[in-house]
Amino acid sequence: MTEFQARRILLVDDEALVALHVEDMLSGAGYEVVGPAHRLQDALTVVDEDVFDAAVLDVNLAGEYVWPVAEKLFARKIPFVLLTGFGKGLRLPQCCARAPRLSKPLQAGELIDALEGVFRRSRAFSAPIESDRGSSFLS
Repeated sequence: MTEFQARRILLVDDEALVALHVEDMLSGAGYEVVGPAHRLQDALTVVDEDVFDAAVLDVNLAGEYVWPVAEKLFARKIPFVLLTGFGKGLRLPQCCARAPRLSKPLQAGELIDALEGVFRRSRAFSAPIESDRGSSFLS
């Protein structure tokens, strides 16, 4: 069991079977799943009203791009992973440029690896900066 497995993950996907599959992957790895939200407006509401540590976002929600959700998460420094059936040619907004992008159909190992990677990166960027003497500027 890793330190990442107790985290709450927002799941946003409009396809019920895919959402159920992803939810099973996340739960099986020890994550607590928030959602799933199946529509853009539902996802925006959850982002505004709930607390979670990261998100798994399907790029296309019933014909609407998930970009407004990604923009809110990016602004709040909440890491996310993108799921897509689109090829690599998909143009991403700036807020998604560094987000891992996984292709459907999805394998559990790649999703869990991607989530653990975003947690490692977000922790590295939020770690206290050490002075030359080894004490934290924040303490």
